[in-house]
Amino acid sequence: MIKIVKGTYGLRVNGLVVPKNKNSEPFEIDPKREKELIDAGIAVAVEAPKKEEPVEEKVTEVAAPEEEPVQVTAKRSGGKKKKK
Repeated sequence: MIKIVKGTYGLRVNGLVVPKNKNSEPFEIDPKREKELIDAGIAVAVEAPKKEEPVEEKVTEVAAPEEEPVQVTAKRSGGKKKKK
């Protein structure tokens, strides 16, 4: 994985050329091409970001107190009344 530090590199993505420069995120290309860009001083090698491992959360079930069902009625509000 490399990061461009000098100039602009044209990365082909789905048939399009996407410009990569010092403000772009690191990316991977053919290792041979990466080495050429690093040797030319255009890019530096960077470590691939570590993938976050899923964190298991402890969930404690709590019994809810019994409640009577509540009936909810939607009312229309805020509208203008039509003139007859």
